[in-house]
Amino acid sequence: MARHRKWGSGRRKRKAAAPEDRLAEGIEHHRAGRLDKAAAAYEDVLAKDPRSAPAWSMKGVLALQRDRPEEAIEPLQRATALDDTQPGFFLNLGNALRGVGRLADAVDAYRRAIELDPQMAPAHNNLGNALRDQDSLAEAAASYQRAIDLSPDFFAAASNLAQTQATLDVLPRAELIASYERAISIADTTDLRTTDVANAHNALGNLLQSETRFEAAATHYRRAISIDPDFGEAHLNLGQALARCLKLEDAIEPTRRGLELRPDDLASYKRLALLLRRLQRNDEATAVYQAWHRQDPGDPIAAHMASVGGDQQPPERAADDYVAREFDDFAEKFDQVLVDELRYQAPALVAQALERTGLTERRELHVLDAGCGTGLCVDFLRPLARHLVGVDLSPKMLDKARDRGGYDELVEAELTAYLESHPQAFDIVVAADVVLYFGRLDALARALRSSLRPGGGVVFTVEAGTNDARGWALGDGGRYTHHPTYLRRVLEDADLQVRELVDDRLRYELGAEVRGWIVTACAPEPQ
Repeated sequence: MARHRKWGSGRRKRKAAAPEDRLAEGIEHHRAGRLDKAAAAYEDVLAKDPRSAPAWSMKGVLALQRDRPEEAIEPLQRATALDDTQPGFFLNLGNALRGVGRLADAVDAYRRAIELDPQMAPAHNNLGNALRDQDSLAEAAASYQRAIDLSPDFFAAASNLAQTQATLDVLPRAELIASYERAISIADTTDLRTTDVANAHNALGNLLQSETRFEAAATHYRRAISIDPDFGEAHLNLGQALARCLKLEDAIEPTRRGLELRPDDLASYKRLALLLRRLQRNDEATAVYQAWHRQDPGDPIAAHMASVGGDQQPPERAADDYVAREFDDFAEKFDQVLVDELRYQAPALVAQALERTGLTERRELHVLDAGCGTGLCVDFLRPLARHLVGVDLSPKMLDKARDRGGYDELVEAELTAYLESHPQAFDIVVAADVVLYFGRLDALARALRSSLRPGGGVVFTVEAGTNDARGWALGDGGRYTHHPTYLRRVLEDADLQVRELVDDRLRYELGAEVRGWIVTACAPEPQ
């Protein structure tokens, strides 16, 4: 009788792969991006051969690839302990150690890799990275240069060298520009389009902007954006470069896009609003200020400018912190911008008014320069004064006035409060382009009257306004305008006798004249 064969009794068991074959499988999975299968293969190898340095190394590399440097350190240390002749093991260990901030240990690992293979360009580059992290910038630059010498098409090393040279700030600007251009040339030659390349274009654009080469800068910002369309900083920088080329319309879109990507870049709200104002798109400018105010409710400039336009009643005067912040920010370039660019002539107009109305006939006077700023009025006030005081809200403006010299006293104070605290202290008070930060003038006019000695005079400038119903309005530039009828009424109500209101140009702004009133008023003579 024939025997029946049992199914399965003759099935062969699969022979387990040798460790070296399983390691090769793992590396193949790794290269193909099948990281879980690669990890399983490496674990299989180590279970059978715990002394497999390559398997420990690949396990560490896999952890680095998964952005887990803390998990990579132990297997890489095991690999280097088992085989201390492999420069790649030490290179990867250095990367893991740098990833967890152990910079000194990372430097040691990179240097060991270089000892084993002095021609290993990535080890020189990564050593430079660790040295740069330690602020050893000169050493870092030398390491990057060595990497480039070994591998002339090594973009990362060339880019890192340029960045480090920029931080060191020891090269002439032309050489630094050339260093970035070399890095970008490598990227172009190798058709490399990464975020690091975009960063290099943006950095080069910034250097070119600093050299006033705005068109060239714009080209590099555009190239950065073409590589990384969501590079918010490059969009903002492009807008700034185009604005400086006076391509104002073209500057709007990249600035808006940059703010969409970087809504916390608060300075760019102001730049965008100013662009829109220059294009007479004032409603859009107000909307930008309002967006800035929502983003940063505590910023006094945003709060003030957000109130421009619209149907709501504007504040009766600019807040102290707005005035102080606005002029602190402006202090360094105040004289240059006003005199050279805006053809500012308020101080000269005030001086002429003093002469016309006879207020300069006496000498040895007590004089107040109200809102003195950088001291543009001091030259014509000093000869009149026995004692000359300057008052301003901006400490940085006062520093400039102090450097200019000529004042007996400089005081950081709010103007109305200062006047009220100095009754009958002054023979003359001048305020060149200061009253335009006040809307309603009742309290200021009374304070001016109280501070004047009998027969004393005040001269101030305001921007000309058309609101004859209320008498004052908040203009698109954030300054107040005043109607002449209102000026006469508020001064007379404060017991100040109006001597003259003269219409003249105060300055140019956005290419147009800014007209204003030069107002002279006096306290009654003693009976």
